[in-house]
This record gives sequence, C-alpha cells and structure tokens, in this order.
Amino acid sequence: MNDLNKVVKNVVFSTNQFSEITMQQRSPSWLLCDYINYVWTLKRHIKTDELSRYTIDWSPKRSLGINNRWDYWVERAKDQLYCRMETLFLDNIKTSTLAGYGRSLRKFYSFLCFERKCFSLQDVGKEDIDVYKKTLVKRDLSRATIEGYLLPILDLFKLGKELQETLTFNPFRGDELWSFARKNTSNKGGHTETLLPGEIFYLINEAIKLVKNADKTLDLLDKYVFIKANVLDGQSSASIFKKQYNYPVSKLIVDTRALYGAAITVILVLIAERKHELALRSSKDVLGILNSELDILYGLEKKTSGSESGKRTKVPVIKEVKDAFRVIMRLTSHKRLESNSQHVLLKLPLQHSTSGNTNKSYYLHTNSLYSVLEVFSQSVNFTRVTLRPHMFRRAFAMLWMWRYEIGGLEELSLLLKHNQSEFTRAYTDDEDVWQFMSDVEQKMTFSILNNAFLKKTTINGGASAALNRYGRLIQANSKLLDSTAIAEFIDDLIVSKNLKVIPHSDGYCFISNSTKKNSKCLDEEGELSEAKREEKRCVGCPNLCIDDKRKEHWEKRIQLHQNVVDSYASSEVHLASMF
Repeated sequence: MNDLNKVVKNVVFSTNQFSEITMQQRSPSWLLCDYINYVWTLKRHIKTDELSRYTIDWSPKRSLGINNRWDYWVERAKDQLYCRMETLFLDNIKTSTLAGYGRSLRKFYSFLCFERKCFSLQDVGKEDIDVYKKTLVKRDLSRATIEGYLLPILDLFKLGKELQETLTFNPFRGDELWSFARKNTSNKGGHTETLLPGEIFYLINEAIKLVKNADKTLDLLDKYVFIKANVLDGQSSASIFKKQYNYPVSKLIVDTRALYGAAITVILVLIAERKHELALRSSKDVLGILNSELDILYGLEKKTSGSESGKRTKVPVIKEVKDAFRVIMRLTSHKRLESNSQHVLLKLPLQHSTSGNTNKSYYLHTNSLYSVLEVFSQSVNFTRVTLRPHMFRRAFAMLWMWRYEIGGLEELSLLLKHNQSEFTRAYTDDEDVWQFMSDVEQKMTFSILNNAFLKKTTINGGASAALNRYGRLIQANSKLLDSTAIAEFIDDLIVSKNLKVIPHSDGYCFISNSTKKNSKCLDEEGELSEAKREEKRCVGCPNLCIDDKRKEHWEKRIQLHQNVVDSYASSEVHLASMF
C-alpha cells in the first residue's frame, strides 16, 4: 500500500462511521483494489479498453483547507457506487458506465463540500441542487452529459434504503430531470453528426482504393520493421531505410496510418460494426473467412448482450470487407507476434506499446483509433467533420432505411444488433435525413402527407407508420406543391418505381418494385393473388393504406370479429357451468 493510502486508511477515514471491518468486507469482484483506496480501479468490461477509462481518483481537485469534510463525501460516494452496482432494484450497469457515474458523483459532492460548504447530506436542500443545475447550464453541455451528471443525484434518493445516508427529499419529481436536460442542452440533435450520402460514398470509394493498392505500403513497412529490429547501437534505422529505399520514414508513418484508417472505414461502413465489436474481433474468426470460401464472419457483442461474456454474432461479408481485414491483419502482424494477442485491432509497429506508467498495451485504444481515422480523412482531403466510428454506423442505418423505407425497422434492428426498436428509430430519425432521399421520394412523400396535413385524407394501416415518419422532415424542407407539380410527380413515380395503386373495398394497396416482396397476399411464385386477400392478412400488411372513406368499413369488421369472440367466450362459460 502506498503512502497516500496509508494516510487515508490510518487518518482520513478514522472518523468515518464505517468500521475497518465493514470496509474490508466490501471486496466485490468488479473492484480490483481495496475499498479504502483513494484511487479505484474497476474491472474492464471490454478487455481492449484503456485502463484509465476504469479509474476513479477520489483525490480532491483543490486544497483541503482547515476543518475540511472531503473524507466524509468520499465515503458517501463510495457507498453509493457500491450500492448502485450491487442493488437488485435498479437496472444493471457495466463498469464502464459505473466509472463515469462515479466521476459525476465526485463532481457533485465536490460542489457540495467546497462551494456550498455542506457538512453532511442532511444539510443538502433543494436550493443546493438548483444552484448545481445552473452551473451545468452555464457550461453549455449536451443533453446526454447533463443527464449523466444528474442521474446519480436521483439515485441518491432511489437507493435511500440501501445507503448509509441519503437525501431527505426527492430531488426530481416525475420527468423533471429529463425535461431539464432536454430544455437546457446545447446540442439539440444529441447525436453524432451525420455524414451525408455523397460524403459516405466518397469516403468508402477512397478507402477501397487505398486498400486495393496497399501492397507497396505493406512491403515498405515490413522492410522498415526488419531494419529497426536489426540495427546496431548508435545507428539510425530511419537513415538506413531512407538510404536503401529512398523513402522517408515520416511519409511511411503517414501512409501506414492512412491505410489503417481506410481499412477500418471499409469495415465500419459495410458491416455497421460497433467500435467495441471491432476491438473484440478475434484473429481466429477473421482468418476463418480469409483462408476459406466462407462469407460469414463471427464475432462478439457485449454492449447489448445483457451478460458479462457477451453474445456471439454473425454477419455476411463481401470481398471488399475481406480485403480490409487482410490489410489490417498484415499491418498488425508484428505487434500480434510480439504480444501473442488474438485480437485483430492492435497498434502499428511504428507506435510505442508503453504508456506513461510503463504498462504495456498493444491494443488500438479509442484515441489511437480516432487518430488513424483522422489521418485517413486528411489523406483524401475530407475536412467537413471529424470522423468518428459511430458516424459510419448511423450512415449505414440511414442509407438502408431510405432504400427500403417501408417495413424496414425490424430487419434493420437485426442488422444493427439492437435489442429494442427505439434505438433503431433514433438512428433513422434525423434532421439531415432529407439528404438521403431522392427527388422522386421527396415528392412522393410530400404528396401523400400534404393531403394528410391539409385534412383532405387520413392515412392508416400498415404503410402509415413509415409514411408518417417523413412528416417532420417534409414540413421543414418542402413548399406546397400545386396540382401540376403533383401530376408531374405521379408520372415520374409510375415510371421510376413501377408503382401500382390497387383499390379495394377495404383500402388501397401501394405496390412498387421495392415493396412488393412485403405483401401478405403473394402466391407461391411471388405474384399478387386476389385469392389470398383476406382480412387477417391485410390487417398486418405493410403495403395497405386505409383512408377516411374505408375507416368505417374496418371498424365494422373489427366489431363483428369482437362480437364473435365475445359470443364464443360466453358459450365457454355457459358450458363450463353445466358440469
């Protein structure tokens, strides 16, 4: 135990209500140090994450002064983190989340201790929390960040029965917390900036070209690594390399990083990979597709798996993805041999493997990943936004959604490995998504919804959910179309989409090239069959639209069905009473 922790153990916490025995008993598996330590190290949820991400330093960020009570507030924070992780009454959280939770709590308790001069939790009132909220607003934070700062305060009340001490009042009633964060955020969108279609296709095209022409860079890298490993003391490996191959090492470093970023971009765009999924990719799984005719890549996903071990995933891959993985395996082969690691994403041999605390780390951590993406974007002169892995995943979702706009959310959820459709909807509800729609799609959507907005008709049925999704975007981006423009649009639509509008007594069937396959009345040959049109099929068909005139028809049919159900249930009750 270092000197600081000795002081903490023997002096600082001597006045705490916890006994030494109680503190020693608290040794959960997720805490990799003594409970009494002033620096907590949590067990990594993702093995390849930076260790610093799982570290909480309880040291005060200012001079303690005379008669300080910081030791008391540190114990309150530790107690809450322990209870939050062990409680059965709130949703489970991962250690990666707990680390941020702890830092938010440390900030709040530091505010109470040093700014508000509160002696204990019993002294904290609503006014203290209101002042704290005002300090957050002044910092111009995002909605998610504000929520992250305030959630531990709400839990301080929710965990009241499990904590040693708690608040004497509920700090947020109803949805007050969420409402406050929503109204005072600086980033109204609340998500990573969106790459537009032209940008996505430009980036993927440039990335594929770099991957395709990677042999020269890969060969030079191997030669430089060999020289570096065999250079004599006092000799410069960079000078020897430049003399032999007339190629500066500084340029090789840039070329190698750009190539690494390009290969990662191909993978992120074409298979919608999460950052941590890519980080957890096993070289065994990747070699399985590189050394065979297989086109299914297996992997591991932990963010939404609901388990510590994660869940196995599989995704189809095309040649471009295989080529990208082949380049990455070659770029990282030197570090893989040195570290004996089975992971795919490792540092380049041109990077150091030690951090400031001399702990070796061979993994390509978040900042290093951002760096190679930045070098790639600079190499292709893309400067509008700073590339982040999540941008590509969102781009994949939005391109897929607008290509198959009707009935696509459930299938898209499977592709993105989302547990709930709300996450998928958040990916495709976007203020920039208008850019993803073709001119014809924009006109089609507007013409249908324009009638709905003007109360000329009300759309219901399976197709209505997808159509209504466009409403906010159209109102923001369109002008009213006159009858001539609508007529021209219909002509374009019939030609380009092969659209058929089939009227029935119960509604309209909107059938196009892309939506026909979703119809519930297809025969064995995949063609529309009038014989298969029946209410139980139509009611669940994504291509059915019901306007005002046909709404009454469906209400009557539903009531008739309900009468039959009620009658059947009554008969069962009557029969049962006879025995």
